[in-house]
Amino acid sequence: MVVYGIAVEQSITYGHGDCGTELHICGTGGYGRGPYPPIFTNLEDAKAWMAEHPTHCGRIVTLELRK
Repeated sequence: MVVYGIAVEQSITYGHGDCGTELHICGTGGYGRGPYPPIFTNLEDAKAWMAEHPTHCGRIVTLELRK
């Protein structure tokens, strides 16, 4: 089953000067402490949520759920 979530890109320092970026599903408030964005069963609903929340700097990600 495929679902769609909203993730934000975060800069991460791994150690010894090594760094990169990762996608994280986190809360919508300051420092990720607000409510989490919903998970959607179709892409159109995820796009509509993003349009309704223009201040959320996230992007739509595809999550594949397996047994």
